[in-house]
Amino acid sequence: CQATTGTYDAAVPRCDTCLEQYWMNETAFCQPCNSSQCEVGLYRGPCAPTSDAVCLACSGKPADSTYTSGGRPASSDNCSWSCNIGYYESNGNCLACSQSSCPVGQYRETCDVSGRSRRAECIDCNASSVPADARFISAGEPYHEDNCQWACNTGYFQHSDTCVEGTGIGIEIDRSSTGQLDEGSPTQEANMTIVLTSAPSAAVTVTVTASSQLALTMQWRVGTFTSSNWSSPLFVSVSARDDSEAEGLHSGNITFSISSADSDYDGFALADAVVTVVDDDCAPVSPPPRGRLGSCSNIYGGKCVIECNAGHSPVNSTLTCQATTGTYDAAVPRCDTCLEQYW
Repeated sequence: CQATTGTYDAAVPRCDTCLEQYWMNETAFCQPCNSSQCEVGLYRGPCAPTSDAVCLACSGKPADSTYTSGGRPASSDNCSWSCNIGYYESNGNCLACSQSSCPVGQYRETCDVSGRSRRAECIDCNASSVPADARFISAGEPYHEDNCQWACNTGYFQHSDTCVEGTGIGIEIDRSSTGQLDEGSPTQEANMTIVLTSAPSAAVTVTVTASSQLALTMQWRVGTFTSSNWSSPLFVSVSARDDSEAEGLHSGNITFSISSADSDYDGFALADAVVTVVDDDCAPVSPPPRGRLGSCSNIYGGKCVIECNAGHSPVNSTLTCQATTGTYDAAVPRCDTCLEQYW
């Protein structure tokens, strides 16, 4: 209020505008601008004089990328982003990861996660999968698999998962489980395995036969090795045939016949596998001239009854077949004397 004029030095303010960070609603009241965080890929824009601050799309991400956050702070157009799967970041851009094959002995990292900061590099295949005296002969296949193939070095051949010095042409028989068989144990078996020592160029057929003392118990008699299964063993099993002959400790043979269009394997000579057989019989009993054979079992522990003719001595005798000796515990009676009251 000025004394010189009797008026105020300024007009009464209208209060019809809003402060910064406020906006005026439809009833002419000023409201604080919304400053809350926006969703991923959005930031909070400025207030207009008569409208609130809304979320706006962020800008600046390169092609082949995806936003991973909203603006930080909320009003900044600086949403974070990362490259999509199959791309990697380089100088603010997302470049496609390479899918080309790597050199021998390597495979390519995969771009199967988002946000990679480097391209898919070629890295070494797992060297622990390669045996001694071997080398990688391929890259990963497909390009991102750690499955490089290997081969034995010159002068070595592959046997199962190892490299063995030599040419590799051969057939191995593991006879370590043959043991010996008892005639009286039909479920007892001797076992062995047959395997090639290198991949053949044509199918190799193995025919197995057994001598009369043995019975083959496996389901096959003719087996085949190919370039894909040559290192997988064929299993041979036999049991002893139980006869009634007294043979003592004897043996049976397993014979192998090899044929193939691969000249290295055709007619390949394999030594017979010999299996020891423990007998379970005493010799058959023959009755004496003046007697006859009653009930009789000549297996170990069995008994044979000799009956002398009427009036001859002894009336009857029992012989027991002993397992410890393979003989009877007594001699066959001669029946050559007469009983009392006979002449």
